[in-house]
Order: sequence, then structure tokens, then C-alpha cells
Amino acid sequence: MVSYDPNVITMFAQRLYARAAIVIALHTVIGVVLGGVAGKFAYGTGSMLILAAVGGVLGFLLGSQRAFLLKLQAQTALCQIQIEQNTRGGAMRSPEQASETTATQGAVAAESAEASRRAAENLAASGNTVAQISKELQKWRGLSAAEADELARSVKARS
Repeated sequence: MVSYDPNVITMFAQRLYARAAIVIALHTVIGVVLGGVAGKFAYGTGSMLILAAVGGVLGFLLGSQRAFLLKLQAQTALCQIQIEQNTRGGAMRSPEQASETTATQGAVAAESAEASRRAAENLAASGNTVAQISKELQKWRGLSAAEADELARSVKARS
């Protein structure tokens, strides 16, 4: 089975950029040659240089457009690598980093729960009903209806 390798995509993008540079030069040369040949056969030697220059400019413009598309394709591939790196950021952590993150998240959740409990106690002390406390907890602390109801009942029962 083939596994993900960002180096393959990076190499692909580098080759696309190299092709983009070649495409511009190649289209310019082909434009000069075709313009020169058309000028010689259509109008003679005098107009050959003018049509060669015009053909070169047109070839350069066409080559630049195609080169832009190749560069855009390369950038899209590189963007996919960056998205993968950003997405896997959490998955690529060491076990120590993962446990630190979990501990931090747990501490934040505990602080939030304590703050919600204190808010409920203050509301109960102010004479609010269970329904009023629950509504305020949902509104200001972001608790679900079930969580807010349970906390409001618990605090009201103790007061």
C-alpha cells in the first residue's frame, strides 16, 4: 500500500515551476520562428524582422499564460501539503505533549465549571427561581439546557 509522502508533492511542484520557465522560453522562440517564416513568405525579407518580433511577443504572452497555470497547479499542491500539516498538528504530537494538552483542557473545563457554579449560587442568593437560574446559565455560560437545569436544581437545593 502506498503511504502519504509530502516530498513527492514538493518534487512535483518544483518540476511544475521548472516546466513553467521552459514553457515561456519555448513559446517565445516558436513565436519568433513562425513570425519570421510568415513574414518572409508573405511580405519578403524586410517585413520578416517585424513579424518575427510580433510573433515573439505573442509567443511570450501565450507562454506566460500557460506558465501561470503551471505555477498555480504547483501552488495548489503545496497548499495541500500545508493543509495536511495543519490538520495533522494534533495527531503528530508526542505522548507527553498530548497529555499536557489534555491536562490543560481539563483545568480549563474545571475552572469553567467552577465559574458556572459560582454564577448559579449568586443567582440563587438573589432569589431567582430554578428556571431563571437555568435560563441565565444557558445564556451567559453557554451551558446546555440539561446541564443548566441540573446545576440550577443542585444549587437551589443547597441554598
